[in-house]
This record gives sequence, C-alpha cells and structure tokens, in this order.
Amino acid sequence: MQRLSRQFWLSALRMLLLMGLAALIGASAALVVARTTRSTLPTFVIVLPPADALASRGTPTATLPPPEATPIPATPTMVVFPADTVSLELLALQNDLATVNGYVLLLKASSRLQNARLALRDNDVPRVMSQLAVAQEDLSAATSLAPDAIKGNIQTLISDINYLRDDLLVRPETINSRLTDLWERTISLVGVTNP
Repeated sequence: MQRLSRQFWLSALRMLLLMGLAALIGASAALVVARTTRSTLPTFVIVLPPADALASRGTPTATLPPPEATPIPATPTMVVFPADTVSLELLALQNDLATVNGYVLLLKASSRLQNARLALRDNDVPRVMSQLAVAQEDLSAATSLAPDAIKGNIQTLISDINYLRDDLLVRPETINSRLTDLWERTISLVGVTNP
C-alpha cells in the first residue's frame, strides 16, 4: 500500500476549506434572500361577496350560532346588609358612645368634688369654689349625654352645688359633710361603689 504524500494532504485540506467557505457563503446568501423575500412577498386579500349576493345566486349561506356567554368567574361570597340595618347599627353605636361620654363626665365631676374636699381641708376657699364651678360644668355637659333615668338626679346635683357655693362662706361647718354627700351621690350615678 502506498503512502499518501504530503502534497496530497495539503491539497485535500485546501479543498475542504474552500468547500466550507463556499457552504458558509451559500448559507449567508440564502438567509439574506429569505429575509428580503419575506418582506417583499405580495399580500393576497380574498374578498367575499356580501351574504345578500350569495343568497340571490341561490348559494346556501351558513348561519353561525350565537356566541356562548362567558361564565362569570367565581367571586368570594359577600354578605350585604340592607342600608337601613347599617344605619340603625350606627345610630345605636352613636347612642352608646354618647352614654359612655356622659358617664366619663360624671366621673370627672366626682373627681372635681373630691378635689374640692381636699382644698377645703387645706382651707383653700378659692380653689374649692373653682373646683365646684368646674364640677357643675361637667354635670351640665353630662345631662344631655346621660341616660334619661339619671338626668333628674344630675339636675339635682347641679342645684345642690349651687346651694353649697352660696353657703361656703356663710356656714363653712356643714360644707365638708355636704361635699362628701355630693361626691357619693355623683359616683353612685356611674355605678361605682364607695370604697
């Protein structure tokens, strides 16, 4: 068997390189042609005659069935209350809040009466008078917010504080016991027991 010469291998290699280069150039040219022809291909539009024209020629026309309704996606269940129910609930909550505010004002008034007792113990008459005045304001504000059952009692407390203020300088010996009585009556309206 005869050995192939070096010359033969070099020419074969050159031939393979030339063929590879030709294949590469051919593939590139094919891609360029494909791109250009794709954008320049003519567009064909098929125009059908109207359905009336087909019917007049005796050609049967097919009527399409109406489209089916798309089902509504499932939504989470929501409970809807009638508007009047919500309004009644809001009204009830507002009334409850007003009642609570009335009780808070009663507690404030009882605190003022307690401060007046402490000021009386220190013989601080101007402070006693100012605390009694503020207690009356708290009781007056509580009158419109408190339940109807205790509104009369609150009015009586306001009147008794007026009498107490008038007697403060005239009969000071009875003021301490009367202040204690006013404080106990005020606190009992809130439902807090005397400690």
